[in-house]
Amino acid sequence: MREAQPDALRRRPRLLTIPAGVPFLECLAQSVLEGRLGAAPGDALALADTQIFLPTRRAVRELQTIFAQKLGGAAVLPNISALGDFDEDEGAFDTDPDEYGLPEAIGETERRLVLAQLIRGWAVGVARAIGTGGTEADLISTTPSEAIALAIELGQLIDSFETEGAKWTELAPLIPPEHDEVWRITADFLDVAATAWPAVLDERGKIGDAALRNLRLRTKAARFEHDVPHTPVIIAGSTGSNPATADLMRAVGLLPNGAVVLHGLDVEADEETWKEIGGNDAALPQHWTHPQHAFFRLLKRLGVERDEVGMLGRETRTGDARRALVAGALLPSELTDRWSATRLDAGRALDGMTLIEAANEREEALAIALALTETLREPDRTAALITPDRNLARRVANELKRWDIEAEDSAGLPLADSEAGVLARLITEAAANQLSPEALLPLLRHPDARFGMEGTTLADAVDTLEIAVLRGPVPPPGVEGLRSALNLAHTPPDAEETRFWHPAKKRLAAEKFTPANNLISRIGRALEPLCALGTGDVPLSALLGAHRAALLAVAADAPDDPDLKTLDSFFEEAAHHARLGVRLTDYPSVFRSLLRGETARGTHAAHPRLRILGTLEARLLGFDRVVLGGLNETIWPPQTKNDAFLSRPMRGALGLPPPEWRIGQAAHDFEQALGTRDVILTRAQKAGGAPSVAARWLQRLAALAGDNWKTAQQRGAFYLSAARALDDAPVERRGAPAPTPERDLRPSRLSVTEIETLIRDPYAIFAKHTLRLQPLDPLGAEPGASDRGNIIHKAVATFVEKHDPDAPDALEKLIALGREGFDPFWSFPDVRAIWWPRFENIASWFIAWESARRKTIKRTLTERKGLLDWQTREDRTFTLSGRADRLDEFPDGRFAVVDYKTGVLPGHTEVQVGMAPQLPLEAALLAHGKFEGAQGETSQYLYVQLTGRGDGGDEKLIVLKETTPAEVAAAALTDLKKMIDRFENEATPYRPGTHPKFRRRPNGDYDHLARFAEWLLAPDAPEDFS
Repeated sequence: MREAQPDALRRRPRLLTIPAGVPFLECLAQSVLEGRLGAAPGDALALADTQIFLPTRRAVRELQTIFAQKLGGAAVLPNISALGDFDEDEGAFDTDPDEYGLPEAIGETERRLVLAQLIRGWAVGVARAIGTGGTEADLISTTPSEAIALAIELGQLIDSFETEGAKWTELAPLIPPEHDEVWRITADFLDVAATAWPAVLDERGKIGDAALRNLRLRTKAARFEHDVPHTPVIIAGSTGSNPATADLMRAVGLLPNGAVVLHGLDVEADEETWKEIGGNDAALPQHWTHPQHAFFRLLKRLGVERDEVGMLGRETRTGDARRALVAGALLPSELTDRWSATRLDAGRALDGMTLIEAANEREEALAIALALTETLREPDRTAALITPDRNLARRVANELKRWDIEAEDSAGLPLADSEAGVLARLITEAAANQLSPEALLPLLRHPDARFGMEGTTLADAVDTLEIAVLRGPVPPPGVEGLRSALNLAHTPPDAEETRFWHPAKKRLAAEKFTPANNLISRIGRALEPLCALGTGDVPLSALLGAHRAALLAVAADAPDDPDLKTLDSFFEEAAHHARLGVRLTDYPSVFRSLLRGETARGTHAAHPRLRILGTLEARLLGFDRVVLGGLNETIWPPQTKNDAFLSRPMRGALGLPPPEWRIGQAAHDFEQALGTRDVILTRAQKAGGAPSVAARWLQRLAALAGDNWKTAQQRGAFYLSAARALDDAPVERRGAPAPTPERDLRPSRLSVTEIETLIRDPYAIFAKHTLRLQPLDPLGAEPGASDRGNIIHKAVATFVEKHDPDAPDALEKLIALGREGFDPFWSFPDVRAIWWPRFENIASWFIAWESARRKTIKRTLTERKGLLDWQTREDRTFTLSGRADRLDEFPDGRFAVVDYKTGVLPGHTEVQVGMAPQLPLEAALLAHGKFEGAQGETSQYLYVQLTGRGDGGDEKLIVLKETTPAEVAAAALTDLKKMIDRFENEATPYRPGTHPKFRRRPNGDYDHLARFAEWLLAPDAPEDFS
């Protein structure tokens, strides 16, 4: 292998390579300064005239820094620019767009919108032609969001055609006439790209971005050929995956002082291996997955043999052993039979390599954070995490904050997921749902949703609005619905209206409503113009304009955020080109689709010696320690994704690369990163709660390294044990909670329904009355079983109190009372379709039952309240309260205690033994004359079940064994007093689920506080049910 030497005029391109084990940019800079790449050593003017092209802008900045350090800071640097290869996913030259007099490239947002409009028009036309009766009609997508998604896919295909120079005219012959209707539809669809799209570009005087990139590259190459520079020109670090880049590399390589510097070309592979890497002139998809396949294609295109490639830099013995191990592990599958005869110094190759196989993603992230911080303890050492997994990158960044280390993910965050992007998306959801509580509250809680209000005032207003309006029954839609619900909370019409309100809502002070009203007004000014577009299809430009104004109004007085400015520019461009008709309900998904691919770049100052990089950003960069994270199949390497429009044979016939080319690109990134002396490989054995599969490259390395691989695993075990120890704390297995509050904190008043809770789940009473905790109502609660029960209770109670069941219009009056109760919920489909028909069934049954019941009783009392006080053994007054649904007095002066039920009824035994004490305790209150207008002995416990199923209702008379209702009532009161006295003892705990029948089915409001899931099935759980 010859050393690189300056040549005269060249007949063949001059190529060199820097081994993976040598820091690429450092070696490149040193070679330039030493004159090995054209410029005379120490010639400042020649250095200033040197042109260097690198694949990415990040590599450009890094090389400029290296030159500045080597030249002592104050010096004229070479002219360094970014190429923007197709495989680098970056723009083309960092030059003036008009430098070569080329047309303007169409923007990505503009392209998506124009293609989406073409696609939707095509889809609607095809759907009409097919008609609703054809099965193919289901294959046609006509919604705007789906059209934009197809536009993105089609745009990527257009880029592939432009990059590879494929001809659309060559597609039609590839679709045989015998193919089914689906292929015909696909061919017609692709005509949008083949015919309609070029016409749009011609009309606008623009070209595609990929076409412009190729045109610039080839124009540059042509200028080098016709105006030969004698100053050094260097292209470094590119794989030449883009044919136009490869052509420029050829032109530069032929210049008198030109050079092409590759990164990590395998010059040691034998000829058989090299041909197998290339596919022996018939490359199949599996050949594209090899990390050296791109170099094979490049050398073939340039007409250069490997033995003509010069070498810059020398690897150490460890680096050379590492290279041999990696090259052997990544041999094409057809040659892996050589492994048994391969002689490798695996021990030396793995020196400095560590493998971390974490149990899950969180453990992987923490272990990586520890490995990175370990490097920072040594002065001047640098470290980087390289991973294509953005979730892992964010996890690691968060873990590093434990040590106050700011390490922002340089790959960026999707703009849609940035603070500004989330705010914009929340606005679309709130408007599309007409300010429903579930959509509005997340918007109000966003830190940048200021609405021009001062922070404390805004927070109070949002709290008030949440409690008074957004939680509980859903308010009417729109701003006026919010205002009417707030006014109702401020001035309720009667006490009955507030009976079931949450205590927090009842406690709202009058002065809290003024800022809440102000906030509603600001919400209206910000969002009503967008909400008003919610009828039918409207121009997308109108939606974007209203959305932009809403975002500015919502974020008024919020801290400056560069991403808000990015979004504003997006709105301006998108609105200018938006011609689609979109429904407001579809707009959130349309907006998200339009933002796809847009990136938010962080503005926080990152640590100077630590970086978190994507595989693209990491190319060519050098660090003292590199962590390669997320090495699982489908992550690194990525999962292949077939073309949405073309089959693999079609792509091959058109000269387009197969989907596997990205795996080869990922393999090349992996191979080059392994050249770092101190490298840590990490993966999670479980991802998303499911077992994962190690990256194929790890499996091959482990197989080839044999027992030496255990050494790398042992080094990784150190970081795993440290990560586990970091959060490892002694875990004391604890049973059920058993709080014992002071007597003054124990409840001195309970209702008859709460007594049942005290018997079954004392902890719930403790949480509600001692801790004074009460679950908030759900957001925008749709009517549930309790609402249905309350409506039915009120309707039948009012009817019994005011109307005669034998009157001709009795059924009509009960129906009217029910309709009055259901009216606030009439907009809910379930109410109209299920609840109301059932109530009509209930009404018919109840009229007949009530008519027959009236003939057996003397009088009926409804909704009577009662209080019974007594002194406990600790000389505290305890009050039992009750509210009887109905008390029926018989001619003999005795009573029936009646309870209306719309749910499950308790059993006879439960009532008798005291597990369902509601009716017996109401009977005790009745016996003591605590219900207004009624006192006497109870002779009957009766449940009236009103479900609306079957006949509509039923009655259940509780049958007692060897006792009477009056005796059960007396016993229930006696037992209650004993139980209250027991809980008056400060040593008596409030245990959760104290009866086995109910503790096995925890579903109470406080079960999470009682840690049921933690101790319920524990073998050492307490069995004290007293």
